[in-house]
Amino acid sequence: MNEIEDWCRSAMAHADMNQTDLAAALERETGIRTQKSKISKMLNGSREFLAKEMLAIAKITGYPLPNAHLSTAQTKYAVTAGGVITHLEAGLLPDIVIPAIIRGHDLCAAIIASENITPAWERGTVVFYDENRDGVDPEDLGKPCIAQIEGGQTMIGTVRNGSEPGLFHIHALSRWYESVFDQKLASCSKIVVAVPPELALTSGGDSIQ
Repeated sequence: MNEIEDWCRSAMAHADMNQTDLAAALERETGIRTQKSKISKMLNGSREFLAKEMLAIAKITGYPLPNAHLSTAQTKYAVTAGGVITHLEAGLLPDIVIPAIIRGHDLCAAIIASENITPAWERGTVVFYDENRDGVDPEDLGKPCIAQIEGGQTMIGTVRNGSEPGLFHIHALSRWYESVFDQKLASCSKIVVAVPPELALTSGGDSIQ
């Protein structure tokens, strides 16, 4: 039994739920059909937990996410109005504990500091991303990313190919913001996972909220 399976059992005990209860609650929370057999497979190690499932279980049970042996991500950006990203000086905001669901990545964090980024990302949400990327990885196209425009600002949005090779569109994640088109990008880092504020912990063990 690994630490993720142990964590799920502890979360179920914390909420006084059995596998049937958790399956039903997980289906309501995610909108994805979930049977007791799926929970059983996750608990016996024959099926891995998905990041979105662990986030949902933490929300359902009120039990904190496991951490990756207290490794942390430096908070380097705040996402402000328009999806534009403000670079933060070191130490201005606390480092964030990296949940075990995304361990193994060398990550940084950005905090959503404005409303209406997306319906799912409320103010205070922490997004983790891999900063050590130059250029654009074709596998990241069509996914939410943190993208730095050459000689310009850094934005959060869905990156897609532009009208010519080497140019890219950054599509806004909210109808309230404008997309930008045909930009050369210095870097593009896919968002690995977004953690809601009630589940995010600082390196000091405090909640983001």
